[in-house]
Amino acid sequence: MFVPSPAYTPVSQSCDMTDDNRQSSQSAQDSITIADSPRPLSLFDIQSALYPVNPDQEAGEPSPKHISYPSDGRYSRAATVSPEVGADSPQAAWAEYDADSAKEAVPPPEKEAVSFTGYKQDDTILPKWADGGESEPNQARPIGFLRRFRWFFIGLLIGVILALAVGLGVGFGINKKDTPTNSNATATPSPSPSNFSQGGVFNMSGFAIGSQNRVSEPDGQVNLFYQHYTGELRWLIKANDDWSGSPQYVVATDAKNATPISTVILPLNGSYAKWHVFYIDKNNYIRERIRETSNDDKWTDGPLNDLQLIALDFPHISFASMYCAWLGSGKDEGIQLFYASDNYTIQEVDWVASTGNWNKTGSISANGHIGIGSYTWDSTHSLIYLMVGNHNNELNILWKDMNSSVTATPTHPVKTWTNSSVVIPGLYSSSSVAWNNILMQQMSNGSVIGSNVTLDAENTRLIPGSSFELPTKPLLGSQIWIWEFNAAIKPQELTVIDQINGSDLTATTMIFGSQSGIGNLSGTAIDIPEK
Repeated sequence: MFVPSPAYTPVSQSCDMTDDNRQSSQSAQDSITIADSPRPLSLFDIQSALYPVNPDQEAGEPSPKHISYPSDGRYSRAATVSPEVGADSPQAAWAEYDADSAKEAVPPPEKEAVSFTGYKQDDTILPKWADGGESEPNQARPIGFLRRFRWFFIGLLIGVILALAVGLGVGFGINKKDTPTNSNATATPSPSPSNFSQGGVFNMSGFAIGSQNRVSEPDGQVNLFYQHYTGELRWLIKANDDWSGSPQYVVATDAKNATPISTVILPLNGSYAKWHVFYIDKNNYIRERIRETSNDDKWTDGPLNDLQLIALDFPHISFASMYCAWLGSGKDEGIQLFYASDNYTIQEVDWVASTGNWNKTGSISANGHIGIGSYTWDSTHSLIYLMVGNHNNELNILWKDMNSSVTATPTHPVKTWTNSSVVIPGLYSSSSVAWNNILMQQMSNGSVIGSNVTLDAENTRLIPGSSFELPTKPLLGSQIWIWEFNAAIKPQELTVIDQINGSDLTATTMIFGSQSGIGNLSGTAIDIPEK
């Protein structure tokens, strides 16, 4: 069993896992529902229409000006639902009523049948003679013979011409020297998982950061996991404000292109740490790799692999993990992993350190294309939070009290996900979501908006006037990560890491001011080993 250090307060933004060996009392939670909150909630009920955002409610910034509804009262679904999710939604059958379409259809009049008086002989249609007699066989056969062989000879001639053309083209191509093409002649395609990077980071790669600053570590303070342009999962180490890496720093070699990545670090024997890294392999299975820092940087397969969990096959999916100290019936330390299994469902799996087993614990109805933000404290706090997208491309904040000894009330349920009143509209349909003291998400215009949020169970709320925009726009749908470096030394400094050009990782440092809430913003590219 892991023994956390007294000062250890792990925080993680992404991950999601389960195990089949859950006790029967927990397996009954296999279909977790969102409990009622003080306001009517149907955001996560896929069988009912999702209510539109009221600009006057606590909806965050920017306002939902992009959402419009027809003046005659008809509901226009296309204004709010992403094409990726809406195409397969059970609600896709919604349509506007047209009074003209209700008229009774009148079948067209039947046309008079016309009979054909010819007959088929030797595959040739021949007419009857005017006097009613038929042509003699010896007159018809030559016509069919010539017609058939005429097309045969024409086809043969065309084949010979094509063969000559191909042969001459290949011959000229071999003898012709290559000439450079103008790189500006055609537009550069947008980076995607199918467009391989030529260096640095694989474009649209997921990445994740874990801190070792609360555990005595021989190899640095912060580890950043990413996908190298070669396809390998690697990591960088940040120590003394410098990033370093090596071709030998390889976590896995079987990851799918642009895989999402998540990590959780747990203390081990007080002096060392155990890393858990989660990703999706080329066959779309969720994989776990584990490394103990006392074991010469050796990575091994984790027990999650035995569950054969299959993720949604889509370039951008919900995927997150986090540390949790209130698993099981008490204060069992472990990991929670969340992943999209289809367009509408996020699965939850837990790993309990005391048993070493992964357990399937439930599911949440949500947008499987939008990223997940997550937050938890140490073992003294039993509240955990998820930031997920709904089917209207709005962001919701869910909370759960993991302490089963707390008395449940209508406004404060226990052991079930509950939706807060926070709604942020206008997300990009595959937005990444990040949380670390501030909440960030990508909007439909590509900008990244940050907001200050008070996480307090049923009293969770946005801080009015706290929203700000990053100076640069990362790639649409790319990963966003927020990290707090050297919190004891620079308590007002946060760093946002994102991808700007498809082969980079860019770190933007934010200095919070006492009045404006956000001060200087400066971006710096992180050095990535080329080999």
